[in-house]
Amino acid sequence: MERREKLRVQKLFAELHVPKRYQSKTLETFQPELHKGRGYEMATRFVSRFDEIKTEGTNGLAFIGPPGTGKTHLAYAILNALLPRVRSAICGSVPDLMEMLRPRDEDRKVGEQRLQALKTSELVILDDLGAERESDWVTERLFMIINARYNEQLPTIITSNVELGVLERMNGWERIISRISEMCYAVLCDGKDRRKHKKG
Repeated sequence: MERREKLRVQKLFAELHVPKRYQSKTLETFQPELHKGRGYEMATRFVSRFDEIKTEGTNGLAFIGPPGTGKTHLAYAILNALLPRVRSAICGSVPDLMEMLRPRDEDRKVGEQRLQALKTSELVILDDLGAERESDWVTERLFMIINARYNEQLPTIITSNVELGVLERMNGWERIISRISEMCYAVLCDGKDRRKHKKG
């Protein structure tokens, strides 16, 4: 049953996969000494105690901070560690996920099935929340996903360059951020942009 569920979700999101850059990202390859904040500590705790944490009311993580501070590395490191242990998982940047949900004339049911999968998969990674193009349609879909996962207490990992307080002030986002604040531990990731630093 679990294998069939994994294959079903994989088929729905065939275009989505762990990006090549992040396929080898693990907690072991993360360099906590180069980053400020408790990101590494919280990610490690989340993986080691996942079976316990997933049953709690607050069972997700929201990595918040400027670009290049390890947020996506940590999110995909968690995913890579937990893939063998979860029934189903979906990962992707929020702009890409929203694009995949848009109704298509050739098959409108696929968008509905993808939305349902985002609501019900055991683990979902929403990378780069706040980078999506703002519209009433996008805000409504995000609320539907977050609200369903909040109600069913399903683990969700979020990354964002935008502080939750700033997102909350966006039109229609108050309900979304209220739920995220209860379902996820907010984890500040700070420091220099490692992407720029590597170039230097």
